[in-house]
Amino acid sequence: MSPSKFILAVACTFCAHGARAQVLYANAHELFVDAIRTGAASGVMTGEIAEHFTRQFHSTGTLFADARVIAPLIQPDCRRLEVILRKADVATPTGTQAVTMTAKLNYCLDGKPPGTEGE
Repeated sequence: MSPSKFILAVACTFCAHGARAQVLYANAHELFVDAIRTGAASGVMTGEIAEHFTRQFHSTGTLFADARVIAPLIQPDCRRLEVILRKADVATPTGTQAVTMTAKLNYCLDGKPPGTEGE
């Protein structure tokens, strides 16, 4: 995607979501860390994950990302997260629509799985 098309896509995303600023996340770690530190995080995913979704769904639509803490974990700085990714403008047999993927995972601020401290 050219820089001008990317800027236009982000600008359209900005307009479509009630004129609120969208945080851009270059990778999942950034999203997860924001969610752990603040309780929830939302924005637009860029980088390799967005590129993978673009190839997988043959869609250049925006990849929206939401993550929220759903439970604390025993290990400090680790939380159970619910992550929702929504890919816009995916062609389906019933027309163009958004596709949603939801996952739950345990994650720590250092990017390692819980229980691996000291390794």
